[in-house]
Amino acid sequence: MAMHEIGALLFQLGLRMHHGDIVSIDQWNENPRGVAWVDIPPRVTLFSHHGYLAHDVYPDGVADIVGYWAEDHILGGVTVFDRQAEQRASRYPPNVYFHSCRAGVTNRYYQLRDEQQQALLEFLLADTQSDNSPTSLLPIVADKSNTVRVDEEKAIFSHFYRDIWERKPPTQEYLKFLERAPKSVGDYPEYEAFFTHLNTNFGTTTIVCPCGRGECCTASNAAHGDTDGGTAEEKEKWSHDQDSKDAS
Repeated sequence: MAMHEIGALLFQLGLRMHHGDIVSIDQWNENPRGVAWVDIPPRVTLFSHHGYLAHDVYPDGVADIVGYWAEDHILGGVTVFDRQAEQRASRYPPNVYFHSCRAGVTNRYYQLRDEQQQALLEFLLADTQSDNSPTSLLPIVADKSNTVRVDEEKAIFSHFYRDIWERKPPTQEYLKFLERAPKSVGDYPEYEAFFTHLNTNFGTTTIVCPCGRGECCTASNAAHGDTDGGTAEEKEKWSHDQDSKDAS
């Protein structure tokens, strides 16, 4: 929270390190490559995290957007907590989760491992004048070892937040869209050990993968020599299941 407040206060000071035409940068529009022209209006500030743009409900407005951006760039993500776990056992501090906005890093909330949380605590509380002060571990970016994750679209419903007003909940229409959208297999490391266990002990196995489009199953079967992603019977069954889902 202190990191957030410092970023917001610096923004409110209106300091500038640039000269000349800044409007062309402030009013920059994104044009996605490979598609027809799509006019995406600029955000209220370039210093922003994609998940924290609700300046109309933030106490400090646009300055709070910059505060979240500062958290993400310095720490590795916006810091949130598992509030349900906190309510169940209030005597224990809730686990720390990061919500990152970085290219090539998961959009999901990821829990810092126990050793990461302890190392972060020791770093933040260390005496900077001491020769034994721990070296900086920031930013902390998710990898496959951060297996406890929560989909960002459903996180607010599952009570993952720092402040309840920090993110507006998604609409039901948007959630339905996400259920049909393809997902990255690498974004679900919590399933990797389970897949490995099945394939090691039972051979080629047809399972319902989180991507919803057979990508995990394809990778699993390919590891056993089936580069087409399963037998003809398995592929026919999967195709029939997908057609039934589309029809519904």
